[in-house]
Amino acid sequence: MTPLSRSLLSGSRLSRLLLFGSRLSRLLLSGSRLSRLLLSGALWMPAWLARRSSRQAVPALLPLATMLVGWSLFAALAVRPAVIEAAEPPTVTNSIGMKLVLIPQGRFTMGSPVEEEGSEDDETPHPVTLTADFYLGVTEVTQEQFRRVTGSNPSNYQGNKAAELNPRTGRVVRAVDTASYPVENVTWPEAVEFCRKLSALPGEQQSGRVYRLPTEAEWEYACRAGSKTAYSFGPAVDKLAEHAWFDQNTKTPKPVGTRKPNAWGLHDMHGNVWEWCADWMGDYPATAVTAPSGPDKGTDRVVRGGGWDIDAAACRSAYRDGGEPTTRLESLGFRVAVTVKAAAVKAAAVKAGPVNAGSVKAGAAAAQTTGRPAATTRVTK
Repeated sequence: MTPLSRSLLSGSRLSRLLLFGSRLSRLLLSGSRLSRLLLSGALWMPAWLARRSSRQAVPALLPLATMLVGWSLFAALAVRPAVIEAAEPPTVTNSIGMKLVLIPQGRFTMGSPVEEEGSEDDETPHPVTLTADFYLGVTEVTQEQFRRVTGSNPSNYQGNKAAELNPRTGRVVRAVDTASYPVENVTWPEAVEFCRKLSALPGEQQSGRVYRLPTEAEWEYACRAGSKTAYSFGPAVDKLAEHAWFDQNTKTPKPVGTRKPNAWGLHDMHGNVWEWCADWMGDYPATAVTAPSGPDKGTDRVVRGGGWDIDAAACRSAYRDGGEPTTRLESLGFRVAVTVKAAAVKAAAVKAGPVNAGSVKAGAAAAQTTGRPAATTRVTK
């Protein structure tokens, strides 16, 4: 990080002036009617006031107008996309209405300390460096999105299963539209196939987006959103119900995005449904790693995040579990990731605004998602 970037992130008077100048410069250089009026006013206001009052107004106001325009242009060149203007990174909405958020590359400690409540033996803390930016779905893939891409919906929680029934007659009293509920009861190969079919849609091919499952390291980094505590919002389990659907506040899956998001705008990283990851399940290393993508082979694929039918400890950011690729559970779904090339990141930043490199410094490495059959199931129900 450059000295200028550190200054911008410091919250000092200089950083506030730079941010103000950057915003004003973008307005002045935008070519809009308002920008033309501001520029004209800055250049002609001293002369106009001079005619209206005394000649002393010219030397007094001309430097002010010059400083205003000059400072704005300087800030535009000095700050550029590295300036952090918003607390959220850029987002894109794809051709089926799925929203994705940009997660820039970065470093974090994966796993949990032994003193963390609920910590497991397979959560050995180790430094991880992620070297490539990626997009991640703001929510889990919904039933409607899955049906639209594949033509089917394997979810258990739909139709009469989701409807409100008369307890005496068993007839439907009120139907429930589950289009915005997470797709569940989906296998790992089906999740991978969804990614392939979504990537093949004309709108996605035109944009150059290639979808895949996130690696386990990408998933945990995005879930943590810069945090080092048991949950992305802090260590207090009594606040989990505000951020997650789990066994203490629901008996069924719930529509995606109805709990509070984490600091990077991602919903349901804790609870609702478990999420498939690209990796085979394996032991963590004890030393630092770069762009990990798991073992080359295994029996279980990683699942993360916990679900609506599991306790709070299993919803922790570091909690790991796995299941054979053919596992189907009514609390098991997925979300998608997209590897971002440098050109695509630049285009997105220009369109969506500057990335918050201070509060949104995350990242990822691409992983291949070619599956192999497996034999046993470890997914906690």
